Amino acid sequence: MRCFPKHEHACECCGKAEHHVYAERCKTCNKLTCRDCLYLHPCFFLFRAKRSSGIMYQMPAYDVEEHARKLASRLWAAVLAALESSYRAPSTADGHCSYEIPPAANGPMGYEARIGDISIYGQESNYTTWRLAKMNLAIRGIDAQIAHGDTFHADRHPDLKADYVLANPPFNDSDWRGELLKEDKRWVYGVPPTGNANFAWVQHFLYHLAPTGTAGFVLANGSMSSNQSNEGEIRKNIIEADLVDCMVALPGQLFFSTQIPVCLWFLTRNKKRNGFRERRGETLFIDARKMGKLTDRVHRELTDDDVKKIAGTYHGWRGDKRAAPYEDIRGFCKSATLEEIRKHGHVLTPGRYVGAEAIEDDGEPFEDKMARLDKAQLVRRAL
Repeated sequence: MRCFPKHEHACECCGKAEHHVYAERCKTCNKLTCRDCLYLHPCFFLFRAKRSSGIMYQMPAYDVEEHARKLASRLWAAVLAALESSYRAPSTADGHCSYEIPPAANGPMGYEARIGDISIYGQESNYTTWRLAKMNLAIRGIDAQIAHGDTFHADRHPDLKADYVLANPPFNDSDWRGELLKEDKRWVYGVPPTGNANFAWVQHFLYHLAPTGTAGFVLANGSMSSNQSNEGEIRKNIIEADLVDCMVALPGQLFFSTQIPVCLWFLTRNKKRNGFRERRGETLFIDARKMGKLTDRVHRELTDDDVKKIAGTYHGWRGDKRAAPYEDIRGFCKSATLEEIRKHGHVLTPGRYVGAEAIEDDGEPFEDKMARLDKAQLVRRAL
């Protein structure tokens, strides 16, 4: 929102041009809309579900984390191509999930799907956000089972096994009352610490995966290497179970509210020949920290080409016939074996595996280059 000078701009809905009329352009119809008309604007209801469990929605222009959430949803859609069977949004308990399914339906790899081909499940603890999520889906004609309640303490879909899980849980949540769930059946790979819910979310997602299911979610970078309070042991057990399919390190400055970098986890219960190549005992690491472009001095976003490159690399590695053949690229991607991960202490930080980016040789001998640089330095000093 911004305040326009008197009569400089008029709302294209009501025609008002008062001095203190706040207005912004709608990203759907490009109409300049004042504050009074915003809640009556026909496009408003398509974009209002801010920070809700709004499966199949785009964030409004004024959402403080628009770029990061749209980025995560685009990457999930492109990498997973999760287009059929059941789809679960399990971490809507605190209203931190946001997905953008339309790019998946007609994604960069050419996948296509119809709304009727998927069944959507989710859960939200905040009553207002829960209602917004249901409205958001209803106005698109999507039938979804979005329950109201806390995901950890009152799971409304206890027996659901989903083919795909997409989630954006709260980072490093310390107020999830984990001390009440010490004996929970979801903690197959270890009891998560009460002071951090990261691996409670991870195990919750795994618990609800079907035998051939795949999960994609975003977490803080600490989840890839932390060894505090049993987190390292849980991560080790998940790795040894051969559930980690791909790890993507993203650049910082993607969020408006924080500068911390994040990572994408992709877990799967089936690395056998399930329409793709056999990849048991292998994990793909992608270091995308240098990708993206600055939209201003403190904010960054990935371009469409960046998303296509990341998604195409994963699809090629997985053995998708529609993707280009995969090969390791120093500084960007590496297919590592389980034994290599063990040597790194079960740390999943991509930078440890992809190595340094290859530097192009300009053909000038080292001795000649040093002599030229020394001469240039002497000239600068003489001046």
